[in-house]
Amino acid sequence: MTRFMGSRCPVCGAAAAAEAAFVADVPVLLNVLVDDRERARAAPRARIALIACTHCGFIWNASFDGVPYDDSYLLDPTRSARYRSHLDAISDRVVSLAQTTQDRASPLDVVEIGSGQGHFVAHLAHRHPSLLGKVLGFDPAYRHGEVELPPNAEILPVEVSGSIGTYFEPHVVVLRHVIEHVADPVSFLASIRESLGKVARFAILLETPNVDRTLDAELLHDFCFEHCSMFGPDAIRACLERAGFGSIDVDPNAFDGEYLIATAIHDPDVRVEPTAAFGGGFRRTHAPDFERLEALGRRFVRNHSARIESRRAVGPLVLWGGAGKGALFAWLVDPDGVSITGVVDLLEGKHGHFLPGAGHRVISPEEALALGARTVIVSNPTYVDEVRDRCTAMGLVAEVLTIAPTFD
Repeated sequence: MTRFMGSRCPVCGAAAAAEAAFVADVPVLLNVLVDDRERARAAPRARIALIACTHCGFIWNASFDGVPYDDSYLLDPTRSARYRSHLDAISDRVVSLAQTTQDRASPLDVVEIGSGQGHFVAHLAHRHPSLLGKVLGFDPAYRHGEVELPPNAEILPVEVSGSIGTYFEPHVVVLRHVIEHVADPVSFLASIRESLGKVARFAILLETPNVDRTLDAELLHDFCFEHCSMFGPDAIRACLERAGFGSIDVDPNAFDGEYLIATAIHDPDVRVEPTAAFGGGFRRTHAPDFERLEALGRRFVRNHSARIESRRAVGPLVLWGGAGKGALFAWLVDPDGVSITGVVDLLEGKHGHFLPGAGHRVISPEEALALGARTVIVSNPTYVDEVRDRCTAMGLVAEVLTIAPTFD
C-alpha cells in the first residue's frame, strides 16, 4: 500500500498517525450529471489517502489537491420532508445566534458561504421574513434563477474571498457543508474572522458531517474525495479556537447525529488563546480513530459487496439516494455496475442520467416499482423510515434495508 506520511494534525497541531489508514481511487465529483454510461465510467478519478489524528480525531485526505466546482454541480436535498424540517431548526438557530450579537430591534444581516443554489438562503428568508435584513450568499456553482429568492437575498456566483467586509457587515456567518471541502480549515476560518475584523461582534455557525458518527455507524462512503476534512466534536472545537473564535458551542446530535453544529463568537475586544494541542486533561471517549478507520476500510467493501450479491439473487436490487453517499457506495461495492439495477433519486433532473464511477443509471421511485425491485438499500440510514413509508405508499413491495453497520 502506498504510504502518505503525516507529521502534524492540520487542526490541533498534535502528532498524527504516520500513514494513511485508508487509500482508494474514487470519482472526483459525485454530484454531477452524466448523460452517457461510458462517459460516466470514464469520469475523472483521484486518490483519497485518509489520515486520522489520534489526538483530536480529525481525519483528512493527504492527497487532496482541489476540486473543479462549477455550475454543473447538482445537489438538492430539500425534496425530503425530513430534511426540510432540519432546515427549519437550522434557520431558527441562525436567528437566535444572530440576535446575540446585536440589538433585537435591528434587522439581522446574514452571510452564507457555500450557498449552492440558494435553498437555505430562501428557506431562512421565508421562515423569518420580519426579522431578516440582507442575506448574502457566495457559491461558484450558483445557477441564477433556479431557486426563487426573496428581494432581500442575493447570491454571488463566486468563491468567497478574504473581503466579506467590503460587501457589508453581517451579524452571523453561516457555513453549511463547506468546511469539509477545505484543506486548511484553520486558515480558512481565520481569514473570515480577519476580513470582518471591524465588526463589533459577529457569530459564526458551522454545519458539517460528524465523523464520530460516521465511524460508529461504519459509513465508509461518507469519505468522498470532496470531503478532505472530516471533524468530530473535539476537532471542530479546536479548529474554531485556533482560528481565533471564542464562546464555542458544539452540538454533536444534529440530524440524528449525522451532523455537527458548531457556533462561536468573534469579539474584537476579547483575545482568544488557543489551547496547545489539547494538552492537560483532554481524553478521547473512542478508541484511536486511526485504528477504527483502518479496520473499517478493510472490511466495508468486502462485506457489503457480498451482501449485495446475495440480495441480488432474490430479485432486482436498487439503491435509494443518488447524491454523494449513494454514488460513492455504488462505486465502492459494485464497480462493474452489474449488481445494483438502478439508483433511485427524488430529483427529477437526475433521472435517466448516470452516476460518475460505475455508471449506475438514476431512476425515479416509479421506475423502481416498474422494475419489480425486491430490495431497496438506503444509502443514508437517516432517511430509512421516510423511504420505507414512501415505498409502502406507492405499493413497492420490497425489503428496505439500511447500510450500516450491516443490512438490517
